[in-house]
Amino acid sequence: MTKLARAHFDSTACDAAGRHNFCGLQLQAARTIVISGAVLARRRWRRASDGLPVPFQLQILEPDYINMQFSAPRRQHGQCPVAQTSLEPRGAAVSLLVCATKSKTCPN
Repeated sequence: MTKLARAHFDSTACDAAGRHNFCGLQLQAARTIVISGAVLARRRWRRASDGLPVPFQLQILEPDYINMQFSAPRRQHGQCPVAQTSLEPRGAAVSLLVCATKSKTCPN
């Protein structure tokens, strides 16, 4: 398992853009936090046929990609999109979760 993880994270195979190894992704995330105040890390599952040591890649995104005013109609099977922000005790945002959830009380 260790060899497999090293093969994945020590190469650019872990980056969805194919530019950085894991340390480079950490640096990119840190720079994004300094510039934008937050960062999004997206896990992207890949097919086994893609030839990666581990079938997922990471993508680092600036928080500008999130529309905090987002509103969408109820999806099929009763799912509706939800955006939740986790706050620390002092009130600072520490994480954002965007997902589709089953709910009888959709915001729209």
